[in-house]
Amino acid sequence: MAQRGIDLLLVASPANQFWLTVYDGWSFYTPQMVVVSQQEEAPIWIGRGMDAVGAKFTAFFAPKNVVPYPDQYVGSSERHPMQFVSEELQRRRWVGGRIGVETDDYYYTAKWEETFRMPISSMGLAR
Repeated sequence: MAQRGIDLLLVASPANQFWLTVYDGWSFYTPQMVVVSQQEEAPIWIGRGMDAVGAKFTAFFAPKNVVPYPDQYVGSSERHPMQFVSEELQRRRWVGGRIGVETDDYYYTAKWEETFRMPISSMGLAR
């Protein structure tokens, strides 16, 4: 990440999440994300609340690094889990640098990217 100037890495691929953390979740039908920050020693996991227990018990995450989003973000036409991801990263002040994403991945879709960018862009933060 440092060699490429990436401050924050969003990992959506279940295979890559497993490689990084040993998290072997089967809920890839709804967005889940492993976030690696240059500012932190360990990555965080953001995903559906009902999957947080599995992330805590089956992967290398400190409990504070498992961040569940509520079911109101699942299957909603009014909100999207990537809005929650964006808001969580803003709360942690992790959005001011260069963000790397898996652009050639089945799971990180154009809709995810567009939804993730909107709140960041509206706050005038660098991307």
